[in-house]
Amino acid sequence: MLRYLLAMSLALSATVAAAKDVQVTRVELERSSPGWTFHVTFKHQDQDYQHYVSAWRIVDDKKKVLAYEEFYHPHLNQKSFTESKANIVIPAAVKIVYVEAEAKPHGWSKQRVRIDLTKAKGAKYVIRQKTQ
Repeated sequence: MLRYLLAMSLALSATVAAAKDVQVTRVELERSSPGWTFHVTFKHQDQDYQHYVSAWRIVDDKKKVLAYEEFYHPHLNQKSFTESKANIVIPAAVKIVYVEAEAKPHGWSKQRVRIDLTKAKGAKYVIRQKTQ
């Protein structure tokens, strides 16, 4: 019985830990006018209105926020989901940006996606040509 309780406790701890951090699994970008369009895919086990992916942002290498989007509801029963934001203006001098995500109540995830705007693709991102 003790082994069973210990195993259940460890399984529950792993589930809670996995549900904590939101992951940005993929970013697709398109250059548009007047800026960029970002399509960002998140992975997280949203549970309710107290525990869900609550926001994402794009920051430069000096931590200046270039874009911010807030979510007002959980994405229940979805292992991952994609959100888009258009007309993001990135100054010409900025070559590196990061996509970060936040989950309530844990805050901003340590995992983020680094995007080099001078390269067509990289780890977890791709820059697509906009189709008309």
